Amino acid sequence: MKRLSLFACVIGGSLVLGGCLGPVAPALQAVIATVPHPAQGEYPLAVTFDGSRSGGDIVDYLWTFGDGTSSSGVVTSHTYLDQGTYSVFLTVVARDGATDQASTVVTVHSKRPIAQFAIYPSADVRAGEEVTFNAAASYDPDGTIAEYQWDFGDGTWRSTSLSTITHTFRDAGQYTVTLVVKDAEGVLSLPAIRTLPVSRGGCCGN
Repeated sequence: MKRLSLFACVIGGSLVLGGCLGPVAPALQAVIATVPHPAQGEYPLAVTFDGSRSGGDIVDYLWTFGDGTSSSGVVTSHTYLDQGTYSVFLTVVARDGATDQASTVVTVHSKRPIAQFAIYPSADVRAGEEVTFNAAASYDPDGTIAEYQWDFGDGTWRSTSLSTITHTFRDAGQYTVTLVVKDAEGVLSLPAIRTLPVSRGGCCGN
């Protein structure tokens, strides 16, 4: 933007107006950038807040992090120690005292549960035999496991609140068994994967 500056003078008894174009400061605007983006993850979650994209003749940057703490500066960092959703505000203050505000949301999740399981029997499994899958070794670092989600690799998928389940493979083959557990907060684990070879049923694998 440019600003028109007017001046006047008297020449030969006549009033003459003149002018020139000069720069105008950009409009005051608060802008927030975050790292990571989007600002979400497991606790403890460290987030860097950057207000350098804000516009205007700014003399101060004031931050509130939504957890009762605050800071100042163009760029600042904060670590969230508890899960939850936090509203973060940046207030920019101009040289003439004007202010503008922007906000963003930080989402802090609980820690992922850990999926683990054992297979019984773990070898010499034959088609038509019942196999037991035990996920009792799975755990949640900060809560409880609410659901065990099984994919047996043969087109069968089952969900249960119990850590132990049985399954029968009808055909011989190499099966990839996958377990994902979900905690009481709805957070899913990374998959635990094991491969189970199943031979033909009957005597001697025939």
